[in-house]
Amino acid sequence: MHGENQSRPRTRGVTARRLAALLVATGVVLHLPVLLWGIPGPDSWANDAVASRDALAGTALWVQPGKFFRYPPGHLLPLALLSLPVVAAAWLRCPVAPGDPGFQKAFITAMVHEPYMVWATVSARIVTIAMAALLAWTIWTWLCRRWGERAGLIGLGLTLGHLPLVYYGSTSNLDLPGLTWLVLGLHWLDPAISAPTGVSRARWGAIGAALAMAVATKDQLAAALVLGLPATVGLRMWSLPAEQRRPLLRGGAQLLLAAAGTYAIAGGLLWNPLGWWRRVHWLLGPASQQWHDYAADAAGRAALLGDLGSGVFVAPWAFGLGLGVAAAALLGIVAALRRPAAERAGALLPFAAGASFVLLFNLGALRASPRFALLPGLMALLLAAIGAAAALSRLERHWPGWTRGAAVALAVWIGAAAGWQQARLLATWQHDPRDEASAWLAARSTQDTAIEVYAKNYQLPRLPQRGRAWRVDRSPLQKRNPIEGLEERLGPYAEIEARDPTWVVLVDSHTASFLTAPAQGGHARNVETLARSGDHDARGHFEALLAGRLAWKPVWIGRYEGWGPLRPVHLHNSLAPTVRIFARKER
Repeated sequence: MHGENQSRPRTRGVTARRLAALLVATGVVLHLPVLLWGIPGPDSWANDAVASRDALAGTALWVQPGKFFRYPPGHLLPLALLSLPVVAAAWLRCPVAPGDPGFQKAFITAMVHEPYMVWATVSARIVTIAMAALLAWTIWTWLCRRWGERAGLIGLGLTLGHLPLVYYGSTSNLDLPGLTWLVLGLHWLDPAISAPTGVSRARWGAIGAALAMAVATKDQLAAALVLGLPATVGLRMWSLPAEQRRPLLRGGAQLLLAAAGTYAIAGGLLWNPLGWWRRVHWLLGPASQQWHDYAADAAGRAALLGDLGSGVFVAPWAFGLGLGVAAAALLGIVAALRRPAAERAGALLPFAAGASFVLLFNLGALRASPRFALLPGLMALLLAAIGAAAALSRLERHWPGWTRGAAVALAVWIGAAAGWQQARLLATWQHDPRDEASAWLAARSTQDTAIEVYAKNYQLPRLPQRGRAWRVDRSPLQKRNPIEGLEERLGPYAEIEARDPTWVVLVDSHTASFLTAPAQGGHARNVETLARSGDHDARGHFEALLAGRLAWKPVWIGRYEGWGPLRPVHLHNSLAPTVRIFARKER
């Protein structure tokens, strides 16, 4: 073992650790600007983020027997605890006493007060940034312990350059916290299955708890464990003599027991079993059918795999680094397979988890959007760090004079790509057209101004406090997410003449779903998009408005097309959407 450690290239330990800490701290600093993205505002601009609203609303549902929220309660509960000062302030501000008729509606109205929503959003983003730092440090520790400091530093550099990881490491979406728990559990599992003798019950329990928290935070992460965990443990079991398998079997049982207990508490099964069961039924029924992005046939799955490959090896990277990541990941798999039998199963954990997720979730749920490519992308990143470090080690053995130059070239490549992607995302955040639209509306509003909007909360600019504003939509009023000062209206879009707004605010990312062209090449439109594209009232209204056939004309258009050579980032429709403001033509 001593000779094996010597064969791994190592920088000076203290220097490498300090450099790793500097890289993690750099990641934290680069995440900080998003704290002010869309702030102040009544709701988060991050699509599917759980703050400012969902953490509180979801917790309120989960604590009622028989009810559930679309996300599990594992991460919602801590965020709700952080928002307790907001709840107390809203309780005191509510004009209706608890138990009186109308209390619930009045309390919700008090809760969506803008300062309270800002607190909920910022506090949740701080939690995510802290978990992103923990994820980065765990990647360093895992790779460093198993493959050497060089692999750890490469992994950290790739983490800083992976665009979706950077974005989701700054918002209150559940994806990054769930991944952090998963990687933490796999990091602890690796040495435990490699050398199960002497592993304490507390360590097995911690592994099970971390993996259970991953699932209690984001259900889809179970797909990485259902096949990945039995495959790696089974491989390790097969490599052990029969008389040495007992510690691994005992440890596996302790892991499962701890995982079951943790999930029962954090996942809501113990304290709301009926709500938990109803949610499982919903996930396996309506929810699983509502959001397919691909056709359930060979063409659809081929299109999915193509898009997933692009989402893992092309879209997240700059300067061709994705091709290097793909090649290095293949080398990483080879390096893992060549480990001694005792370490092979643990070394293959990233591959097993990623492959399991692709087979069971991506191909099963027919989804491959950027956040559903996060886990395969992260596992590929780990394998790439392993493969790159192994390649440098081989180079060092055969051509030692070239090693330093190759390592420096690789560091420059990764650093330049990471800096470029970080700059693109920061520029996109800083030049969001909704900021300009908000300022334009505020500067021109009077008490007589009437504004008509259509988009969802996360797509809207901040609306002025003077005058009136309303949102027109066909969805039921009780299912909408309220905004303080925004009136909700239900009615045909075409009746705009009767409503007679001063200005109409159109957000392209919202109207695009009504104007979507037919799906092609194995892609399918999900239920919501199908319903919108079939809404002839909305489609006709938006087409007429954009074509100038109505009594409103465009007076302002905000569009971010990049800052110098930095192209805008469009991971999804809540990043820098184009905003159009229309004013009534002269009567």
